[in-house]
Amino acid sequence: MIQLPTLATDRSGDRAAQLTITQARRSEHPDRTTWGPDDTAPADGYWDWQAFVVDGEGDLWIRLTSDGPHKGEWQLRGYKLRLPFEEKSKPVSWQALAATYGPLTDLPSD
Repeated sequence: MIQLPTLATDRSGDRAAQLTITQARRSEHPDRTTWGPDDTAPADGYWDWQAFVVDGEGDLWIRLTSDGPHKGEWQLRGYKLRLPFEEKSKPVSWQALAATYGPLTDLPSD
C-alpha cells in the first residue's frame, strides 16, 4: 500500500486542497517528484524510466506506451468507487489527470 497524503473523496480537483497536498507530499517525500496544479508537465523523456504516478487520492495511474491512439496518455490502475466504468477505463492526458486528480507523485525508484 502506498502511504501518501491524500485528498478527501469529495475534494478531488479542488485547487486549494491540491496545493496543500502538493506541499505535504513534497515535504514528506523529498526524494520523489510531485507535480501540483501549477507545475509544467514533465518532458516525454522523463517517463523512459518511470511509468506510474499516484494521484491525489492515492490511486495508481500507468502511462500507456503501446503504439495505439492513446500512447502517452494515462489510465487508472485500480478502482475508484465513485467513478462509472467508462471513466475508470478511459485514458486521459497528463493535463486532464493533473487537473482532475492531482497532485501527481512518481513512485520510488526502487
